[in-house]
Amino acid sequence: MIEMKKRIFLVLILAAIIPTGVFAQHFWISGEASVLGGGGSFEVMLFDKLSVSINGYTNNLFNIFGDSGVNLAVRFYPAGKIFFAGLGIGFNGHTWQEELWNGSFVEYQTKGFCITPEIGWKIDVGQTGKLFIQPGIKALLTLGDNDIGFGAIPYFGLGYAF
Repeated sequence: MIEMKKRIFLVLILAAIIPTGVFAQHFWISGEASVLGGGGSFEVMLFDKLSVSINGYTNNLFNIFGDSGVNLAVRFYPAGKIFFAGLGIGFNGHTWQEELWNGSFVEYQTKGFCITPEIGWKIDVGQTGKLFIQPGIKALLTLGDNDIGFGAIPYFGLGYAF
């Protein structure tokens, strides 16, 4: 199972890198700070309103809910390059806690394939097409072996285009 995950992860990385030499117009690298976590992203514009990115993230909300994963995402910019809607696929580990009747807590965890819809804004700071801020939110649906996990990560990113 681990070997298969490594192969799929390699395919996701290659899928994000290979188009860069063929169609790429802009590259964006960004770091994200979420409510209680962080992440990073490498995004490549394929066409005027379509990009592909590889993302890694981790988030932990007061040890009640937590998500960590990596995905390959496609983003669509319907009106230029400011607002975007995206959809990612990849792997995620989702944990959550539940309080029992006696006041103790039990932790659950599911790991598996993840579908990640996302919306956000890429706002230039200063010179157009260089430094930018990126607020947004990701919703996570993790399909594990025995469970389904749901999560949401609001984030604030800072990045640079080249």
